[in-house]
This record gives sequence, structure tokens and C-alpha cells, in this order.
Amino acid sequence: MAGDLNLDLVFNEDLYTSFVGERIKLGRKITSNLKKQFYTIEGSEILSNQWGTAPGEYLTFLNCHIFLLPGPPYELRNMFSNYVKDFVRTRDYIGLRSLSVVNMGESQVETLLRRKLNLPDLEVNTYVHDKLVEIKLLSKGQDENKVNKRLDQAEEQLLELFRGNIYSFKIENLQERVVKLCREKNLLISFAESITGGFLAKTIT
Repeated sequence: MAGDLNLDLVFNEDLYTSFVGERIKLGRKITSNLKKQFYTIEGSEILSNQWGTAPGEYLTFLNCHIFLLPGPPYELRNMFSNYVKDFVRTRDYIGLRSLSVVNMGESQVETLLRRKLNLPDLEVNTYVHDKLVEIKLLSKGQDENKVNKRLDQAEEQLLELFRGNIYSFKIENLQERVVKLCREKNLLISFAESITGGFLAKTIT
């Protein structure tokens, strides 16, 4: 597909690192061929795959809307229902945003969302990743600018609603985020541990 569109394939380091971390936690082997699943088409929007390994992709090209989805039937059906079904019916522009929340359970997050977040034409879903909760925002409409403005407003409300608990605007685990922030700010972390036997240090190395 990338070759047909004359676009480059780009290795998505963030997605791959997150995937490897989850596999290691589950005690599963990391094989070299898995890495191929994390090359994405230049300029595409990543569609999170909650039902399997390989992510989906969405991009526009010459006024065409292109969805690339994983092949296994179970993953394909869920990805289609979650991302493509409404789009095919309406042909609207689809905007997606993700926010990761820490130190709150899914039911607690959902309760706050139901009570406090009230914006028209906005679909909000939550997904659990290990001990973290992802808030997925989806909005669609004929006007791309209005859709993105709606998503910006939702993000502002969520930042206020979950102040101190939102740590990332994409799917990545807390350890990855801590390491990235330390590198960006040129900070070092030291641990003095006895009971845990160096567990904290191990989680970020």
C-alpha cells in the first residue's frame, strides 16, 4: 500500500516499545518478525487495536479515505465496528484522541465522565491497559476544523477533570513516560531500595 501511494514506511518506536513491555510482563518471547507489524505509512493516523497486536491505520489520499485493519477475524470485526462502520455510513471526517489516566480505576473514570463531560457529537470510551485507563475520544462531522475544535474542548475539560492523573496523550505505559520526561529534561533518578530488591529501578530499565 505504501508503495502504491508513493509514501514511506516509518517504524513506530512508541508502539513497539509499549508492545514489548506488555509481552515481557506476560512472560512471552519477543521474535524479530513481530517488529514488522509496527511499520506504519507516513502521515497515517494510528488506530489502537484493543483486541490484538498489530495496530490499524487511517489516512486520506487524493480525497480517498483509507483504513488498514488487522486480518484475524476477531480483531477485524471489532476494529471495523469501532472505527469504520459509522464512517462508511456517514462519510464524515473522523477525529480521534487518546488520553492515558493513572491511579484511577475504570469505573471511577467512567463515573466522572458521565457526570462532568457533556459535549455534543462526541463519543467517549474507556479501555484498561494493565493498571492504566485509556480515554478514547471520537468525533465526526463534515467540517474537519469543527471536529478538531470539539476534541480540543473535550481535552481541556478532561485535563481539568483528571488534573494530576493524566500523564500522556497516547497509549504508553507509565514507565515509558517517566523515562521520556527525564530524558527531555535531562534528569536522573536514583533509588534506595531494600525490601523491593531493586524492583523500581528494574521497571524503567
